[in-house]
Amino acid sequence: MPPDTSYRADVDGLRALAVVLVILFHIHTPWVQGGYIGVDVFFVISGYVITRGTAPAITEGRFRLTTFYLRRCRRLLPALILVLCAASPVAWYLLHPTAFGDFSGNAAASLLFVSNILYSFTDPYLVDQSWLNPLIHTWSLGVEAQFYLVFPVILMLTLRKRNLAALLAISILSLVSFVLAVVLTGISKEASFYLPVTRFWEFGVGAILALSERYRSQKYQVLPWLLPALSLLILLSSANLFTEATYHPGPMTLFPVAATALLIWGGHRPNFVSRALSLAPLVSIGGASYSIYLWHQPILAFLRDALNSEPSLLTLVLCSPALLILSYFSLHFIEKPIREARQPVGGFDLGRWAAPTLIMLVACGLGMWTQYSRLASTSSALLYEPKRGIAQINGTPCLINDLNDICIIGDQDVTPTVAILGDSHAHTLTQSIQERLAEEHVSAFVYILAGCPFIEQVRRIGYPRDCPRFIEEVLDRLADSTVQSVIISDYRSAYISGMSEAAAVPSESLAVYPLEPVDGHRARLEAVDRLQRQTIDRLLGMGLNVTLILPVPDAPGRVPAEIRNRYSSNSLPYRYPVQSYLTRSSTVLALAQDYAENPQFRAIFPHKVFCRDDGFCETHGQDQVYYTDSNHLSAEGADWLIDAAERDLLWSMNGGSNFVDR
Repeated sequence: MPPDTSYRADVDGLRALAVVLVILFHIHTPWVQGGYIGVDVFFVISGYVITRGTAPAITEGRFRLTTFYLRRCRRLLPALILVLCAASPVAWYLLHPTAFGDFSGNAAASLLFVSNILYSFTDPYLVDQSWLNPLIHTWSLGVEAQFYLVFPVILMLTLRKRNLAALLAISILSLVSFVLAVVLTGISKEASFYLPVTRFWEFGVGAILALSERYRSQKYQVLPWLLPALSLLILLSSANLFTEATYHPGPMTLFPVAATALLIWGGHRPNFVSRALSLAPLVSIGGASYSIYLWHQPILAFLRDALNSEPSLLTLVLCSPALLILSYFSLHFIEKPIREARQPVGGFDLGRWAAPTLIMLVACGLGMWTQYSRLASTSSALLYEPKRGIAQINGTPCLINDLNDICIIGDQDVTPTVAILGDSHAHTLTQSIQERLAEEHVSAFVYILAGCPFIEQVRRIGYPRDCPRFIEEVLDRLADSTVQSVIISDYRSAYISGMSEAAAVPSESLAVYPLEPVDGHRARLEAVDRLQRQTIDRLLGMGLNVTLILPVPDAPGRVPAEIRNRYSSNSLPYRYPVQSYLTRSSTVLALAQDYAENPQFRAIFPHKVFCRDDGFCETHGQDQVYYTDSNHLSAEGADWLIDAAERDLLWSMNGGSNFVDR
């Protein structure tokens, strides 16, 4: 009995759920921190739908490989070209020249369906900077197109009337792909996230599902709603519980992938879950999911750049009609007319879409050239995008997720006697510190976890990483190591006060809370202050010399974008008052003052470096930008700070209180 190829409304509903999860993830919805699994849902659906349509054509002898490829191009390229054509002039207007140069390269890679390969080297997905890339989401199109390139060939070589050879081949290849995903994620999470070999198994699950339909039991009668209901619960729970720290793709990815497969499998027989997924609003969203997916990220990225901050909920609500209108236009005036055109797929179609594709590539190239020409004509290095100064070991950034992949910086031939502790603010200093360590023939452990202040027994509500456990494990290691001195740098002024300059109101997601319950804001402040002092006392009690680099003054908004705007309006320099920073940092400043007489303790005050006697702080020099956003230093800003603090850092690197000033 041939498989049923009739339309499945519940599958479109599942597509709607997938695209909604992705959008909720991209707008940083706290309870959908794992919304990126929506792409995994798409992959399973794609494997299922493509196999369901292709397998019968192959077994009946009417499949043509060139026709398949051209139809895939007709499906993917028209809406993508429209989005790129619309986004390019906006990017040219909003982005500074170097960012537009990146955009142009990304656009070309998207059209060639290789952006996933490009991003595996240049643009990790689950980091803050990726949210500013209007085309970061096109990585999944690359993976999908690469799957389409090889999968029909596999089916042609293995598919027979009973499907068993194809099932066996796809099962083996999927198992190999899954093992590669598990192994490679442990080696390079960025590469594993983007590469097609580690994602093939997700498409393979959908393909196996389609090929197995003829063997589906007709006795599926007992509680037909139970399996779909549990599957939907698992899928939604995965979106809620997964975080950026989840080992993905890997063993945990089995949960959303299996849940998607079981929802498709269970939907063959009507049940309340399949009926819910078949509701008209969900089916409409699912039918437009490709256009919605294409448009949402450029809109969000351009909003972030134009506003120079994260868009508010009200802004997102006001902009949502634009997403729906653009998606509706793409679907009904571009996607459907071309996809449903009656003329045969052939050279005419290829030529018709090769022309705008070529035009798009040329336009991106010309746009990049004009922007770089504009940059050259200004002779201002302030328009270049600054980079963070993160230390590298053999070309790999010194970034860690747990204590299993700690790196050592400085002189690699000596035993580490220094440890660098803190969050991403400490990361930005490691390149500059690495150079000083090497000069002093000293090395240091890097115990840094982004988003975690080095304060014991505190947590951030809704934050995915287990900061208390990490801090405790580091303290245990320090108690039994060769380390003599520690250098601490983090954003504790914002964590303690619960706000930053860029977020002028208290933020539940930023504030840290003691593990023991407290009642009210004042009690929380007092408890966290007590715990930060307790952490310093614990380090001093181990006989360690402690250098605390206080938080960097944070600017209102994203500094590079603000400098670009002010450059265009001839209103530089960009400076801001230090007073709000001093107010937010009062608890940390008091700590530094209270420990000032301890011979094992030294404090470094960045505001004394970046802020002037007139009460205003600098964000740039003549040809250097000191920040990469509102509160992280660039490599140049870090160099300035470390140069100014060299005496205190030499004290730390050379044994602390035993060091005689030179």
